Amino acid sequence: MTLDTQLLTMISMTIGGFYLGIATETYRRLSVVLKNSRVFIFLFEISYWLLQTCLLFYVLYRVNNGEIRVYIFFACLFGYSVYVVMFRSLYKHLLEVIIKVTLTLLKGIIKAINALFVQPLIWIVQVLITIFLFIAQILYWILTRLLNVLSYPLRLLLTILMKLIPEKTKNKITQFTRFCSTIIYKFNQRIRSFIGRRR
Repeated sequence: MTLDTQLLTMISMTIGGFYLGIATETYRRLSVVLKNSRVFIFLFEISYWLLQTCLLFYVLYRVNNGEIRVYIFFACLFGYSVYVVMFRSLYKHLLEVIIKVTLTLLKGIIKAINALFVQPLIWIVQVLITIFLFIAQILYWILTRLLNVLSYPLRLLLTILMKLIPEKTKNKITQFTRFCSTIIYKFNQRIRSFIGRRR
């Protein structure tokens, strides 16, 4: 390994240690949302360190074909120490600002989506339901009136026939008519109740 390669490796690993400090600080701050789930914390912890190890080794591989030397670990530790001593407090403050700005933007986007899409869609659905129920009421009113008109001659004819029918037969017909009227009345009440609940 040449001197230039060694110097580049040390610089790269120092930057890698500095990056590791930033990444770990960010991970610790964001992992607070998983504090009540030990399983997820365990899985994310393993995944995080595997990812960081792979990233640092990839950098090392690009710089010196993956040759590991003792000074590489000291360079990483030095970069991490520089972050902790000189930049940690500043980055923590910056991270909190970024998180607050991001949450504010997300809330604004959610409110905008709700105002531009969700609420108008709900209003349109409510209007369509109201129109549908209004048309259903009109059709129901027309149908009932039409049935009354069409059934009037039949009722008149039945009234005449009832006068000619014997009393026993008349009683049976009356009972059957009452039974049918009860069913129709209950059906009519259920339709009105259904329409009334949807309004």
